[in-house]
Order: sequence, then structure tokens, then C-alpha cells
Amino acid sequence: MIKRLVFLLAGMLLLAACGSPVEPVETLAAPTAIVETAVPTAAPTDTPIESPWLITIDSPEEGAQVPAGQPVQIEGWGAALFEGTVSIEVLAEDGSVITQTFALVDSPEAGTGGEGPWTVSIDVPDQPGSTITVRAYATSPRDGSVVTEDTVTLTVTE
Repeated sequence: MIKRLVFLLAGMLLLAACGSPVEPVETLAAPTAIVETAVPTAAPTDTPIESPWLITIDSPEEGAQVPAGQPVQIEGWGAALFEGTVSIEVLAEDGSVITQTFALVDSPEAGTGGEGPWTVSIDVPDQPGSTITVRAYATSPRDGSVVTEDTVTLTVTE
């Protein structure tokens, strides 16, 4: 019986120690100052990516006069072109394609990224007083997009 009484008293002491629930005390943090650390910078700009592809038209020069109905030699330089191929278009004043042809870069490494000169002969339309644009360009083997180009506008004379 004494054992029961000891257990009963121990249980009551435990319950009394727990007591009634204590309401939590709200702790407020000390106010902090907002310090701006951001420094204004210039607006972002596109960084030009150096292209390995290159096509130039070296001759004839911009604005040159070419005889109507006669062939004209177009010369240029190409580098890192897929299979060393330069596509060439002769465009009318309205932008329509008069003729298309191609040239190959003259280099043993042309098909593997080498560089060198290219040459092609085009027939000038028999339309004195008009202008034509010669466009030399290369396309991507991946998606067919133009990766480099050069143009020269020529005046057709009699």
C-alpha cells in the first residue's frame, strides 16, 4: 500500500511540475537599418562573337562600272567555309536574283577550314544604266543559315 501511495505522490508531483501552460513571450528583434549595396551599372550589351567564317569580295570594288552583256571576273577571299564553297548571287535593283553560281576557295585545306582566294566569272545583264549587286556568302552545314557574306554594288554601262 505504501508503494501505491509513493507512486501516487510521484505522479502528482510530476503533474504539478508541469503546471498550467505558460503563455509564450513575444520577442522583438532590434530594428535593422537597410543599407543599399547595389551599384548602378551600364545596361547589358551584346558581346560580338568572333566568327571563324570569312568571305570578302576584293574585285571589282564597290561602285565600279562594268560593261553590259559582258562577263566580269569577281575575286575574293574565303576562310573556314564549309567544303570551301562560296555561293554567289547577282541581284537586280529590286533585289530579285538574276543569276546564281558558286566558287571554291583555292587552297589544299579549303574543305577543312583552310583559307584562300576564290574567283568566278559572272555575266553582266544587258541593261546599261542599271545597278547590280554581287552577293558572296556561305551557309551553315547545320541549319543552312547564312554565316558570312559580302556584297558589292556595280553600275552597268554600255
